[in-house]
Amino acid sequence: MARSAIFIFLILSGFTGFAQTSDSLDIEKKQRYKKKHPIDTSYHHSITAATFLSVAIPGAGQVYNEYGYRKYSRKKNRAWWKVPVIYGGLVTTGYYFQQNLKQANLIKKEYLKREELGVSYYMDEFIGLSSTTLTANYDNYARRRDIFLFATLGVYALNFVEALVDAHFVTFDVSDDLSFNWSPRIYDNRSAGLCLRLSF
Repeated sequence: MARSAIFIFLILSGFTGFAQTSDSLDIEKKQRYKKKHPIDTSYHHSITAATFLSVAIPGAGQVYNEYGYRKYSRKKNRAWWKVPVIYGGLVTTGYYFQQNLKQANLIKKEYLKREELGVSYYMDEFIGLSSTTLTANYDNYARRRDIFLFATLGVYALNFVEALVDAHFVTFDVSDDLSFNWSPRIYDNRSAGLCLRLSF
C-alpha cells in the first residue's frame, strides 16, 4: 500500500514539473506573439457607433467593425462578408413582399369591381374565377405578404443586433490570456487529486 502511494506520488510530481515547464514555455510564446502583433492603443472602437450606423444604413455597422478588426493585427475575425448577406436577405424578402402585396391589391380591386358592377370586369386574368376563389387567393397573398414583411423587418433587426454583438468582440481579446492548466493536489493531507485551473 505504501509503495503504491509513493509510486503515485512520484508520477504526479513528474506531471507537476511537466506542467510548470509547459506554462513557462506558453508565457514565452505569448510574449513573442505580443511583440510581433502589437495593439494600436490609440484606436477606440465604439459599440454605440457600430449599432447606430447599422440602424441608419444596413451593413454600415459591419463595415465599421471590419475597420476595427483591421486595427488589431491579432484579430482574425472579419465582418465585411456579412454586408452582401444582409443586402441579399433584404432584397429577397423585400422583393417577395412587394410581389405578394401587388397581387393582393389586384385581387382586391377585382373583387370590389365585381361587387360594384356585378360582373367580371376589371382584369382579364380573373375571368372565370368565382368570388369565393378570389377571396381565398386574396387571403393566401395577404398572408404571404405579411410573412415577408416580418421577414424583411427581421433581417433589418438582425443587421443591427449583429453589429452590436460583433462590436463587443472587436476589443474583447481572449487569445492571449485564456489558459487551461491542471496539476496534482493533496486534499486534507490525505487524498490525492487533480486541480484544474481556468484563467481569463
